[in-house]
Amino acid sequence: MDQVAREVSQTLPKRKLIALIMDESGQVKRGDKSVGVGRQYCGNVGKVANCQVAVFASLGNGDYSSLIDFRLYLSREWCDAPGRFKEAGIPDSERSFKTKAELAWEIIEHQSGQVDFDFVSAVGFYGNDAGLARKIDESGKLYMLDIHSDQRVYLEPVGLHVPERKGSRGRVPENLKATAPETTVREYAQTLEAGDWQEIAVRNTAKGVLSGFYHFASVWIWNRAIDRIGPRLLVIRKTLTPRGEEEIKYSFTNANLE
Repeated sequence: MDQVAREVSQTLPKRKLIALIMDESGQVKRGDKSVGVGRQYCGNVGKVANCQVAVFASLGNGDYSSLIDFRLYLSREWCDAPGRFKEAGIPDSERSFKTKAELAWEIIEHQSGQVDFDFVSAVGFYGNDAGLARKIDESGKLYMLDIHSDQRVYLEPVGLHVPERKGSRGRVPENLKATAPETTVREYAQTLEAGDWQEIAVRNTAKGVLSGFYHFASVWIWNRAIDRIGPRLLVIRKTLTPRGEEEIKYSFTNANLE
């Protein structure tokens, strides 16, 4: 697989930005012997099923792409049953539980040493993981990560504080509060007017050039795992589906508009 990754990296035309694209896929299985198999969400069928799930990485430049890496996901159910590990012949070094975001970071770290890419891209499940975004940012790499429409953001810089106790009764406040209200990216998008969007050509497709209307905004998020407020550039993309329906997608990036 490493050889494939290096050959793809050498072959892709460099006339466009190259992305390391992270996603996951599931394979429905029968029985309980296949490594990592279990009742879990399977994107291929859109529901919980008995399946194997893996995190995959592709290298692409908009016109061409190729699979270059993957990591099989082992659920806590598997990791809590050492007998299954032994029966399946899983190496000792791979017998600890890792989240899908941690597997994605393993791939990013591994591929950083052998292929060329300009930024990391991923679907919303990974984009909503503030820890993964922080690791990519601290490594000095750019990312463009999709997020869910209910992702909460602040539209201005905020601080964190413990509120003062009101009166002499009741519990003493302990939880941190933000100094400004938050909103979801979907709610923010609903406030935008026609002049807030700009049309941008994205890439070539089999049916012609794909273009969309974009809006960019500086926002801040609260990473509650480490109680830290961090800046993000929110990217909202509006396109039309083949059926003529409007589709809106949201992303975070650590790039800037300059």
